[in-house]
Amino acid sequence: MSARAATRTRAHDCYARGRELRARGDVAAAAAAYREALALDPSLAAAWISLGIALRVDGRLSDAEDC
Repeated sequence: MSARAATRTRAHDCYARGRELRARGDVAAAAAAYREALALDPSLAAAWISLGIALRVDGRLSDAEDC
């Protein structure tokens, strides 16, 4: 596996962890996982969307608008 593919796999793993955390109600931890995914792969659109939703649910509307 190439380094780029490995990085994308790690990004998807972080995104999946964020979804699990969000499903458990841990919005802050989910947002952190989505941010980690985006640091690895900024083109991961689902992570941007999920981060925006998590921030909105957490009451951080101005931060959510940037997503």
